[in-house]
Formats: sequence, structure tokens, C-alpha cells
Amino acid sequence: MSKFAIKIDGLSKRYFIRTASTSENMEVAFEIWLRRLISRGLHLVRRLLGRVKGPYPIAASNTREFWALKDLSLTVEHGEVLGILGPNGSGKSTMLKMLSQIVPPSEGHIELYGQVGSLLEVGTGFNPELSGHENIYLYGAILGMSREMIAERYDEIVEFSELQDFLHQPIKHYSSGMHAKLGFSVASHLDCDILLIDEILSVGDASFRRKSYRKMTQLITEGKTVLFVSHNMSAINNLCTRAIVLAEGKVVFEGDTNEAISHYLDAFGHRGEDPRSHQVTYEENPDKEMNILSIKVLNSIGEPSSQINYNETFTVEMEILIREPSEAYFAAVGLRDTAGSIIVFSTDEDLGPALLSKMPAGRYQLSVPFPARMFRPDSYRLMCMLAKKPGGQIERRDEAVELTIIDHESWRAQQDLYRKLSAIAPEFKWSIQKTGASTKQQENTI
Repeated sequence: MSKFAIKIDGLSKRYFIRTASTSENMEVAFEIWLRRLISRGLHLVRRLLGRVKGPYPIAASNTREFWALKDLSLTVEHGEVLGILGPNGSGKSTMLKMLSQIVPPSEGHIELYGQVGSLLEVGTGFNPELSGHENIYLYGAILGMSREMIAERYDEIVEFSELQDFLHQPIKHYSSGMHAKLGFSVASHLDCDILLIDEILSVGDASFRRKSYRKMTQLITEGKTVLFVSHNMSAINNLCTRAIVLAEGKVVFEGDTNEAISHYLDAFGHRGEDPRSHQVTYEENPDKEMNILSIKVLNSIGEPSSQINYNETFTVEMEILIREPSEAYFAAVGLRDTAGSIIVFSTDEDLGPALLSKMPAGRYQLSVPFPARMFRPDSYRLMCMLAKKPGGQIERRDEAVELTIIDHESWRAQQDLYRKLSAIAPEFKWSIQKTGASTKQQENTI
């Protein structure tokens, strides 16, 4: 048996992108089609003959080259969990598709030692006219599961999907979340040695994401070799034993997970950042007594940011609208960890009467400062709520805003001690004093 589960040598993938041409006509279009047909035919023949490296597709005059992946060499040992980081368009998904044999490589060689399972685009292959029950067998077959294996695990798949009441409905009537639940439930019950995962933990609602995370942890503890693509730094840090960073189709870093995350955040952490990850706005709802208009996270210098250093404070700001004043109003903010549990919860009456109870109608900005050196480096989501006593919820925004606590410099980070800590991880100053017998007496006793 090989020491490696995956061995990649010089893997590359080239595409040709068509450019606009004012002189394009039917003759040119036919030429492009014919060239592509011949190129793909030759490539298929060479693959059947065992020659993985096939000829380059022939580019037409109105196309340009695009290398999605270039000269990637990598080895992954059995039981290793490799994280794959990189900005959008860096080649992460292309790499997994080639390892899954969905897309043929333009250059290079791949060796896989074990059965491969792919959790890439969840739900691909579903037939909208068929029922959920029928699509379980269809999707399972596409993923490489035998009918006997699907039948054996059918009850587990259905129970995991939480769709027992909708199994005999055509899935064209399913919501996108229901599609995701069914797809992940089938894919996560694959019996394989090598598992390729592409952003799979972002499917479904919050409770299903937590269940998916636990399922992935279980698969990893079973000793499967895993390649895991994600933009969730917490999941990468918690699940992966090693990581690589891709940029423009090339490996720019390979090594320790914490160092890989640090490299990724330093190089790409603020590039193309989705503003909804750290701030979000909402439309007014005139049917409610109060509205949340916006939520944002500010770093220690007052700038909107989704990346907060462990050593700095941060503030949650919530803009609200009060239409009808009431002494029964109050506001609340909570912080959820990756498992969805609320680890911190605060209201505007922590130190006295609720601030909202004193306010006339109008627009206001609520600010909640959070202390430095309090939370373990991880990803968190905010829960913001406006309510009216005794327990009447007026408006709640849950898990819409995300922030990530990072730390790459402290002793804890360097020694990888955060894995052993709870979400609340303040630093306490310890001291030690010598007591009892003198040193000489202790030596005699020994």
C-alpha cells in the first residue's frame, strides 16, 4: 500500500476564453466548434491509452488562454485533512474537479490510492420532476453508490435530511434549502477513502449547518483522507492538519494550518470582502413598532471590518427606528459560535433601566463595545433583537453578520493552544511563589 493517498505532479488546467469579434460569422463559429471537437477527441483517446497528459486544445483566433491551475505538485498522506485556501478564482474548485475526474487535466499526473467521494456542488444531478425518494437513488448512483448501499442507508439519509414529510413530492417544489439538505444527506453517507469537500458546510439553515459540521467531524475521525475547500477560517483551523494557499492557479504557501491562515488573511483577507459579512442594512417595516435598519461590526479604530484581532476591542453598532415609544422596550445582542450556540448575550439594561425605554420616536444608534482578549480565535455570528416586555419579540436578525477573531502572534497561537480552549478565552495572569521547606530540606527529603 502506498504511503500517500493522493499524489499530484505538475497538474495544470488551461481554458480558452472567447473574445468579442466584429467579424465573427457562421464559418468562424463552425471552425471553433470543429477544433474543439477534434481536440477533445484526441484528449479522450490518449486518456484511454493511459496517457494522462493530452494535447492542448487548439485555440481559435478570437480566443485567449486562461490557466485555472498551473504546475501544481502535492502529496497527501492517508488520514490527513488538507485545507485549501485562496481567493475566488484561484483554482480551488478546479483542482477538486480534476481529482474527482469531472474535468480532465491539460497537463500533469494524478495518482489516487482509494475510492474517491466528492461533495462539491451539492444537488447536481437532481431531476426536478422526480420525488425526493427517487432522487435519493438517482443522486446516490451519480456519486458512485450502488443501489444496495443506498437502500441500506436510506433511513439514515432520510432522517438526516429532516425531509420525511416531503419525500414523495417532486423536488421542483422544494426550496433551495431543502435541495441542499437532501443533497448533503446523500453525499455525506458515501463509503469512500478519499473525500473532496468544496464549501459544503454552508448549506441549509443554521441548525442544519451545525449538524453538517458534526457529520464532517465524524467522517474525519473515521480516518478518511480529506481535501477541504472553505472560506471559513474557523472550520479550516478546527478540522485540518495542514493547509495550502492558492493564488492565480499556483500554490503560494504550504505548511502548518495556522501559518496558512495567517498567510491567506495577510494577502487576501480584505480583498473583495463581502460587505454583508460585517455590515448589513434592512428595509423599514411600517407594520412593526420598531425596526432594525442596519448592523455593523467596527474594529478598534472605528472602521467596518469582519477581521478582528484578538488583542483589540470591537464594537457592534445597530441603527434602529422607534415608531411608537414604550417603557417596555429593550434591545439585545448575542454572539453565536460555529456550532450555533450563544456564548455571549447582553441587553441594554445590563447596568440599569433599558435605554430604549426612555427614548421618544425617532432613529437611534445603539453601540455595544466588546473587550479585547476575550474570545478564542474563531468565526462568530451576531444575533440582534428588539423586544418588548414581557418577552414579546418585535424584530430579530439572526446570523446575518459575521466576524472572525484572529491571532497569529501570541504564545497561545504559536503553541496551538486555542484548540483546547472554550469560546470564551480571556488571559489570566498567573503567579507562583515558593512555600514550605527550604530548597536544602527538599533535597534531603528527596
